[in-house]
Amino acid sequence: MSVIQSCCSFLLSILPFAYSVSGIYVHSRDCVAYQERQNQKRGYTFANCTSRTARWATRPILRIWSSVSVFVMSKKESQRRSYTRPMRFAFKSILFLMILVTCHSIAARDDDYHYTISDAKAILAVTTGPADSLILVFSMNQIDSDETASASPAIIDLDRGKISRFGKIESPAADLNAVWRKDGKHVLFGTNDGIFEADAERLEEKPKRIVASKSTNGIALSRNESRLAFWNWNNKSLQLVVRGAATSKLIRAWTLPFDYGSEAAGFGIAFEDENTVYAQTFDRQFGTPLKRFNVATGKIETIDRDCMALAPGATAIYYIENSKPAPLLKKISAGKVETLSSIGGYDGLRTSADGRWIALWGRRKSAILDTSSDEISVKSTCESMAMLSNGTPLYVKGAELSSNPAVCAKSR
Repeated sequence: MSVIQSCCSFLLSILPFAYSVSGIYVHSRDCVAYQERQNQKRGYTFANCTSRTARWATRPILRIWSSVSVFVMSKKESQRRSYTRPMRFAFKSILFLMILVTCHSIAARDDDYHYTISDAKAILAVTTGPADSLILVFSMNQIDSDETASASPAIIDLDRGKISRFGKIESPAADLNAVWRKDGKHVLFGTNDGIFEADAERLEEKPKRIVASKSTNGIALSRNESRLAFWNWNNKSLQLVVRGAATSKLIRAWTLPFDYGSEAAGFGIAFEDENTVYAQTFDRQFGTPLKRFNVATGKIETIDRDCMALAPGATAIYYIENSKPAPLLKKISAGKVETLSSIGGYDGLRTSADGRWIALWGRRKSAILDTSSDEISVKSTCESMAMLSNGTPLYVKGAELSSNPAVCAKSR
């Protein structure tokens, strides 16, 4: 949250206390005044007032009940007039506090997080992880549709409103893939100089390069994080590599021709288990077939003739099939393919919060898929979205991201 939001939140939090203290004073004053007017007729002493005031401060409901009881049981008009004011005050106090708490909850929910990258023109991708407020973003300081353009990776701590950059490290705009480890502290991301791993607790240190190659694309970690997969360019071919995540030992590699008739982008890769990898391939002129690679045997199977995007969920893999009249969202679970829904207008997928949610985006629209129900839970007109692990959606508009959907209505 911003400094202004934090100050407002603090003021709202102390208002109920201040209001209660003022109420205690007013009630004590009225009680003592009533005692003096009655001239001890009912033995109503200052001690009684103090006791009743203490009960009012700690149990507002009892205060209303006692006031109503005196109003009903008293036979004297003077007593009714004396207790009408405290009764009205108690009712208004509780009503005011209910409204205040409700307004404060709404304000906190709608705009918990807000951050603008001051020197950027656009945030191209947001990858959230297991930690509530840590995100990895790729941004550009100019609007460029060129597939060879580069983006700058950075980690943003939304709670602190702080961004940590990685110097001159840049990533290809056509391959904005990243994956958080389950500890929520380490994130792997692709760059023009290989694959790097950053430690969110030691952001003053440079990220560690774990794959030293200038020709890598795509990135995926297996479910137990023991294996790493990525594409490696080799002349006019692409090689899918699976190796040990900790040892860097080569486990299996497949070489496929690059025959795609357009600029390659996406490079989606996902592990179903330790020995099964799904990946977009580029060995056809038209379309990017989705294929299954068996790490143990080396076998390759074609699953779909044209996969537009691919992302791993918590327990399954999701992808978009390029079909007519509209693209289809499909799910792979235990090796079986299931069609979920038609998703016209969407052509991209990205994992959020360790697979609990999947972010979808397209032209002037974005959405969040809840993988626990396989239903779209949030939609917006923003350029892209992400979901934090605490269930807070993030909306991206230009170089601005916020948990308030109103940001989508802003002009750049």
